[in-house]
Amino acid sequence: MADKKEKSNEEKTLETYQKISTIKNNFEENPYSDTPRDLLADYQKKNPLEYAAMTTQGLSKLISAEEKNALDSLKTTLTYDWIIQNKNLSEILPLLTTLPVLKDKDKYKKILGLVDLTQKGAQALQNPILTERFVKEYYGKKLEKAKEKKDIANAEKTYATLYAYLSSSNLAKQAVMGIIETERNNLEEELKKAGAKDKKK
Repeated sequence: MADKKEKSNEEKTLETYQKISTIKNNFEENPYSDTPRDLLADYQKKNPLEYAAMTTQGLSKLISAEEKNALDSLKTTLTYDWIIQNKNLSEILPLLTTLPVLKDKDKYKKILGLVDLTQKGAQALQNPILTERFVKEYYGKKLEKAKEKKDIANAEKTYATLYAYLSSSNLAKQAVMGIIETERNNLEEELKKAGAKDKKK
């Protein structure tokens, strides 16, 4: 039987960061539960009994220290280049939305901008005021670009679209959902251009 392929430093670093993030989330959800204590014991390869009687303050300090180490390692080791070349297309978006900014961020400004836009759109759906604001900002930028290019027909069309979407909260919500879908498709295309593939397992 063939030996398992040795994991790269990037893969190990990513897994370590994800493990400590899970521990932190568990602790924040229920600091008095055994779960974060057991997870931390496993993470540090120690006896769970060592953590059983630990105060929440002590546990919090330990988790914070481990998180800082994992974060420092992540920022020096992991790159968007590696993620795009080594992860499935379906895995990349969740990583881009949960990881901190990585060192080759300048190379992927357009992709990160689209990630940010879709995240803001999703947040905007939680509140009618945010929904309206998001629609105004999105179409407002399109309007400015059309004016800069002196594209009067496009500017008028964009203004009419904006006015129509703002005529009711339901239409504004539909607009945001449409924007998210459009920009996610654009994001997928940009990732493919950068070399991402839908690798079959």
